Amino acid sequence: MNKFLVPMLGGLLATSLGCQRPLPTNPGTSQSATIYSSQWGMNAQAVALNSSGQVYFISGGVQEFSATGAPITQWNTGLGDACGIAVNSSGDVYIVNSEPNYQIDGVVEYSSSGGPITQWGTYGSGNGQVESPNGIAISPSGVVYVSDNDIDPSVCRVEEFSLSGSYLGQWGSYGHGNGQFDVASGIAVNSSGDVYVTDFGNKRVEEFSSSGAYITQWGTNGSGNGQFESPLGIGIDASGNVYVTDGLLYRIQEFTSSGAYITQWSAPAGGTGYTDEPVGIAINANGIYIANELIPPSTPMPI
Repeated sequence: MNKFLVPMLGGLLATSLGCQRPLPTNPGTSQSATIYSSQWGMNAQAVALNSSGQVYFISGGVQEFSATGAPITQWNTGLGDACGIAVNSSGDVYIVNSEPNYQIDGVVEYSSSGGPITQWGTYGSGNGQVESPNGIAISPSGVVYVSDNDIDPSVCRVEEFSLSGSYLGQWGSYGHGNGQFDVASGIAVNSSGDVYVTDFGNKRVEEFSSSGAYITQWGTNGSGNGQFESPLGIGIDASGNVYVTDGLLYRIQEFTSSGAYITQWSAPAGGTGYTDEPVGIAINANGIYIANELIPPSTPMPI
């Protein structure tokens, strides 16, 4: 598959646990050749693709672009801290939100053009509630998975919902063992329904069945091949390979579905395709789209 980066220009980091990112300190270096295509946008925190190849990303509100960056539409969500986005097979857009005053803390569904459809979730740690949701993904069978964390952190889990918001189940707890999380961050689902979660605090990726049964994990703390310092976004291509963004290391790593390291890439600071804290990632047949939160204002970038 042709790999092309579409870094979204970034701004201030979000402040809730669900969207909080550590501030990078040093730029990465080029690791492997990548065919770079283009970049556009402002203040991106997450990115998603619909079945027709249109690109949606969160920048306070939601902005929609063609596959090559031509603007299509945008809308203001009115949400306090929208930080995760997914699109279902019908083209409806789902936003996961951590509202600072807990007025809207959960998932909000929109039509492809931004018309509100429904929302669900209230603040709390009970079934179907959320405290600081971060990632969202939709399986081929229409199950919505949301990663949720708490500041204490008594809650570190993945919750399952129907497309209309009915609570289906959950798994995970705070800890360092198999199937536990220390801040469940990005989430992605492969074509077989297996769920992959980036475990930010434990510096790893965990894989689960569609019902939450633990399958495997990989990754340790470090900057070597297959290691992580801040695993954030996660995406899966049509072959089942898994891509993980690492904000502090300014790179994207590619793995097999079972976690074997394949390759990685980044770009020198200020260079073409440079990603200064890559966060969200989405993949289709056109290539790989990266939501990038921080790029120095002095760096010229075509928009």
